[in-house]
Amino acid sequence: MEFGLRSRMGRTMELTRTAAAEVTVSDPDRVAALARDLHLTLPGQLVMSQGLPTTDRYLAFVRGLLERMRTRGGIRHRWLDTWIREAGVNQYLISGQRAEGMPAFPEGYVAPPRFLLDSTKERSKFDTVTGRGAWYQDWTRRCLSLDAAGASEYLRRLLPLLAEEGLLSVKVAADRVTRVYGLQPGHIEVRLLDDSVVNKAFVGCDACGWQQVVPPERRTRWYGHPCPRYRCKGSLTPPQYGTSSTGSGSGSFGGKLERDYQGDYYRRLYLTGGTYRVVTAEHTGMLTRPERERVERTFREGTHYTDPNVLSCTPTLELGIDIGDLSAVLLGSLPGGPANYVQRAGRAGRRTGNALVVAFGGRRARDLYYLDDPREMIAGDIVPPGCYLSAVEILRRQYTAHLLDLAARGVLVTADGERLQPVPRLASALFGTTGWCQDLQDAALTEGPRRVEEFLALFPMSEDEDTGVSEHAAGELRAYATGGIVRALQEAEADWTGRREELRRRIAAIDVAVDGLLADDREQGPERRELLAERRSTGDLLRNLSQTSAHGVLVELGLLPNYSLADTVTTLEGTLYWKETADPVEGDVDAAPTSTYRSEVRDYERSRKLALTELAPGNSFYVNGYKHVVRALDIGSPERRAWAVWRLCPACGYTRTKDAQTDTSACPRCASREIADAGCVSYVLEPKRVMARDKRDDARVRDDRDERDRRRYSVLKTVDIDPAHLAPGSWRHDTAVFGADFTRRAVVRTLNLGLDRQDGSSTVSMAGEDVRLNPFYVCTSCGGATSEGQPVVDQAQHALSESLSRSTRASAHHQLWCPRRRQRGAA
Repeated sequence: MEFGLRSRMGRTMELTRTAAAEVTVSDPDRVAALARDLHLTLPGQLVMSQGLPTTDRYLAFVRGLLERMRTRGGIRHRWLDTWIREAGVNQYLISGQRAEGMPAFPEGYVAPPRFLLDSTKERSKFDTVTGRGAWYQDWTRRCLSLDAAGASEYLRRLLPLLAEEGLLSVKVAADRVTRVYGLQPGHIEVRLLDDSVVNKAFVGCDACGWQQVVPPERRTRWYGHPCPRYRCKGSLTPPQYGTSSTGSGSGSFGGKLERDYQGDYYRRLYLTGGTYRVVTAEHTGMLTRPERERVERTFREGTHYTDPNVLSCTPTLELGIDIGDLSAVLLGSLPGGPANYVQRAGRAGRRTGNALVVAFGGRRARDLYYLDDPREMIAGDIVPPGCYLSAVEILRRQYTAHLLDLAARGVLVTADGERLQPVPRLASALFGTTGWCQDLQDAALTEGPRRVEEFLALFPMSEDEDTGVSEHAAGELRAYATGGIVRALQEAEADWTGRREELRRRIAAIDVAVDGLLADDREQGPERRELLAERRSTGDLLRNLSQTSAHGVLVELGLLPNYSLADTVTTLEGTLYWKETADPVEGDVDAAPTSTYRSEVRDYERSRKLALTELAPGNSFYVNGYKHVVRALDIGSPERRAWAVWRLCPACGYTRTKDAQTDTSACPRCASREIADAGCVSYVLEPKRVMARDKRDDARVRDDRDERDRRRYSVLKTVDIDPAHLAPGSWRHDTAVFGADFTRRAVVRTLNLGLDRQDGSSTVSMAGEDVRLNPFYVCTSCGGATSEGQPVVDQAQHALSESLSRSTRASAHHQLWCPRRRQRGAA
């Protein structure tokens, strides 16, 4: 685009007189003769009294025509093939649906490449030769003194001749009627302008000041011919040094004031400096192993123009991954400590010893402390990593892994004396009445007392929790080994089977929805094909659920250690769908292009603490070049619902989770009677899985915005401490209202109360604070969720028509397969 669509925008090589570009005309005399002969053959054409235009005028006319195509971006590229085939009707083909590495042309923001059509086409962004009052018609009239009808007819006949001469290329559009004319990259010749000719390699208009950079040896061929600017009455003349500017600009295109371009800053920069294009990529823990290795390899090698040269990373690069030589590291936030800082900063300068490291600090007191004394971070004490052996949750998972190790060695037996087999390969063999986990439960209870003591003997026992396993942690592990492991296995099986049943229920709902739609109906057909694509992707999920590695499933269910540095996670099930159009078989004139809907499901895991807001309904999550908008929550099944009813005390952090709907007794912590109010009852969901469904073209991250779409939510943190768990020896200040208590157990809950906004929300008391509540509204059939308030049908419900076509605003609240999209009275 440097010498095409954007050649006259900003500080390009053409505007700075660094280079001159033109469309090559290999045989000027022949082209001029063709243009003249065609002029004589126009129907009803009378020879003017002053005679026909000169040969030079015909040649200047053709050159102006070709230059117009060049500067309008009418140059073929494989990225633009679909844009050309559709004759410029659907700009989305070169924005959201663009090829990898292609710059975006979003509609309304960036002008698209415009080719030339031989006839008018509705909704096309291309230029046409028949456009009334358009540039091509105006240029022909002023150069050849033709009327409007004659100019259109002349152009319509000239374009095929120029295509036969190899000056233009032509392609028939998908409608098999419209011809699209443009240039091939080989048609354009570019040459550098040295200092001796840089101030002479252009011509200008004596009326409007318009200028055009041309090769010096051809500038005289432009003198005396009409100005290419639309409807300008002036003519092109040699450079006029010393004259003042009377045009629309100065010093470049649009002004007559001349200056010395030999010392132009940008020209010197282009001639002496190298160009550098920024290509970014993500390197996060959410990448699959093949994706991560591909990013690392392409970044390290950098052999292709689409290979990334800038990585946006999470702490994954602290783990010693080889990504080659880096010259700079930018830290978006201050690391947790000097060890993290050294690990991250040390990524750069390994080969030369020199690097640029920039760390950005925030407004928190900790960040301000290190910014005031940066040596504390850069050269602070590096504490060797340690391990907290008394972490009960980690001990439980390690003990379960120990049992699996014993089973693999064939030394773990069940109650009937049979040896427990090693972990099966597939997850489908884990659960059920004859599943492997049933045998694991039997063996764990049979040998639990002995095996847990053997396991604890592997660790040092100490009253000091910093050097060994404490008595409290050992007691918790013994209770787990002799009974708790059974409950953990049963809960894991319930989670896995619940997920399987939810997918089966979704497939059944899709089948019902598909049966109610007509394949040949103009409105119902596309929705039916989308549903079938959704069914295929859901079937793949169900199949993969059973064929997943058994070891991986046990890790995901929290039974085995998870080394991904994330605790309990929320999974984003992101569905991308798109339409593939296949061209008809060549030679079949009557056949129409066929469309097939495809979909792909991508799972991403996020720490549940972060997911509470990042994956909240209505929020956008950016990953791997796509923007996923969260639209639904996994609410479980009618038999095993995932949501619960809680009653929250308005005066303290106590939350009643059992019999919350009916138990209206006073708060056991603060004795408040306000907890009995009906407004204290809330429907709560712990987000284990959320869903997003986006059109792939719309979901692509584009360059039209500098900032990401982020929503702010109101978050409340409550702390509930049972007085029975307070340790003896509470301390209180003698005069000030201040004290300290120690407890080993406290329940800390973090609640997302909805969008953080002031309009349309009421203030309520919750956990001793006045908060604004903007609850999420969730469909109890499909989990479709919205943060914008209760879905309202803006017309009577018959808007969900009898024909089952998609489409009221209320139906968008539901997932595509939800039966409530098509039920009367359901919103």
